[in-house]
Amino acid sequence: MLSDKPDEPHNGPFPAQQMVSQPVTQPPSNPVKLLFLLPNIGGGGIERAMLNLLDGLTAGRYDPRVVVHERGGTLAEEVASRVDTRFLGQAPYSRWRLPMLFWHILGEVRRTDVVVAMNEGRAAVLGLLAAKLVGKPVVSVINFDWSRFKLENSWRQTFALRMYRFMDAVVAVSHGAAEGFCVVSGMDSATVRVISVPQPIARVRTRALEPLPEAFQATFEGPTVVAVGRLDRQKGLDVLIDAHARVLELGVQHRLILVGQGGLLNELRVRASELGVEGTVVFAGFQSNPFPFVRNSTVFAMSSRFEGQPLALAEAMTCGAAIVSTDCPAGPREMLDDGRCGLLVPVEDPAALAGAIASLLRDPKVREGLRTAALERSKMFDDARVVRDWEAVIDSVRR
Repeated sequence: MLSDKPDEPHNGPFPAQQMVSQPVTQPPSNPVKLLFLLPNIGGGGIERAMLNLLDGLTAGRYDPRVVVHERGGTLAEEVASRVDTRFLGQAPYSRWRLPMLFWHILGEVRRTDVVVAMNEGRAAVLGLLAAKLVGKPVVSVINFDWSRFKLENSWRQTFALRMYRFMDAVVAVSHGAAEGFCVVSGMDSATVRVISVPQPIARVRTRALEPLPEAFQATFEGPTVVAVGRLDRQKGLDVLIDAHARVLELGVQHRLILVGQGGLLNELRVRASELGVEGTVVFAGFQSNPFPFVRNSTVFAMSSRFEGQPLALAEAMTCGAAIVSTDCPAGPREMLDDGRCGLLVPVEDPAALAGAIASLLRDPKVREGLRTAALERSKMFDDARVVRDWEAVIDSVRR
């Protein structure tokens, strides 16, 4: 049983950043023109990972721009303010627009050196077709374990993956994502490069030290469990709410804070009400800076049904959170070093998730050990190394 004394957030200083010495290279007289393709710009990990990559590219060597099928989404304006961005339309996607989208993308590809398809789907396929037509190289990113993700998508999405054999390079965000993709696409795993999502560690930790929004400061006066992600089925937040109710039944008092937005908001509110915990579940909505929520949490929980290499989990590790995560395919087990940097529980098991959360809420010593381990492990995402790996792939496909 927790005492009535509010749990102290993890406010200790982050470890000093180790400086990585990079070779000094002379920027080329003609920077490499990069075209990043996306169907839309939400507030998810793919878009934020792209921004991290763009921010980390060697200045002067690359000239990036972003082309998006339709305008809208949480991060649309931020992306447009930070990089040359073109939106091909305002209306929501429909198949009849594909010829028009292809025509515009063809024009964009003609004036680029390397195409980068940031996520799987129509943007990647249209980019591949346009690039092959005009003889430009394409790099694609695999963000999910498609051996599981295919169950959530139409046959067209899965069929499109078989076209990836014509990509000049395929990059997966984790070994699990690479293996799942190869199972579905039929490609040889030796042809897929694995590169972690880039993380600007110093910037994330600086932003994490910012104060919580005033409206949420009282929420963190007691023990808290924080989750960050889209409110959709993939993230398993319905299971997390069930687990939250079970933890309360065990007598372990806390609040559950869900940071994010999505189509299941009303459904999740109803579920919390059905379980009688609507008073202890806080829907914080989209936050442009979620890191203070993570840093001030007692426990960070990820309840996903499947992933690839979740950026929210990498950010939680970077913030030094005490983590409980589902052992979903793929990503968390790799990232958390087989459970040494965070507790792993089975997918779709609210009882196991509740037990792990309750154990951490009750034991500050274990929490502190996991926080320290997560901080150390987060070095694997350091953009000083990860972005250089990305640049090596881009340079290898140039013609």
